[in-house]
Amino acid sequence: ARRGVYETGLAGSWKPSGQRRLFEEPKLKAGAQTIDDGKLSRHYIALMCPGPSAQDEGRYAASIVSDVLGDADGSRLYWALIDPGLADEAEFSHFAHDRLGSYLAFVSCDPERAEQVEGILLQTIDGFAASIDDDEIECMLIRAQEMARYVEDGVLDAGLTGYDWFTETGADVHE
Repeated sequence: ARRGVYETGLAGSWKPSGQRRLFEEPKLKAGAQTIDDGKLSRHYIALMCPGPSAQDEGRYAASIVSDVLGDADGSRLYWALIDPGLADEAEFSHFAHDRLGSYLAFVSCDPERAEQVEGILLQTIDGFAASIDDDEIECMLIRAQEMARYVEDGVLDAGLTGYDWFTETGADVHE
C-alpha cells in the first residue's frame, strides 16, 4: 500500500489543517487595452483567452497546439513572423491552471510593422484548426520506468512517473 507525505514524514512536522478551497466561477470579460509609452522602442501585442484547465482532458491537446502554433523554434508563428524578420519575438502558450486554463499569444515588433504583424498573428491563429497536419505532430510513447532517464539525459524537459521509478533508476532529477 502506498503511503502519503504525512505517513512517510516527508511533510516534516506540518499537519493538514482541513481547510478547503472555494472555487468561484470566474467572470470573464472581453476587452482591449492600449498603453502608449514614449520610452519604448518596440510594439507589444498580447492576446489572452480561456483554455483547458488542469482538470480538463483537453489540456494535452492544448499543449500540442501551443507547440505547433507558437513554440520558440520551428513553430508556425516562428516561420510567419520571426524568420522573415517581421517580429523579434512571437509565442503562443497554453497554461493549464487550476479550474481555468488560458492561452496567451505574445509578439514584439517594430512599431512601424505593428498592423502587419498583428494581422499575420491573427491569421495564423484563426487558420490553425483548418490546416493542422499529422506531419507537424510527432507521437512518442515512453514507459513510466524509463521517464526519469529521459529527463536526466535531456531528451525531455519534464516527465511524469512514479516516485519508485526515479529512485530505483538512480536518475539525477528533481521532484
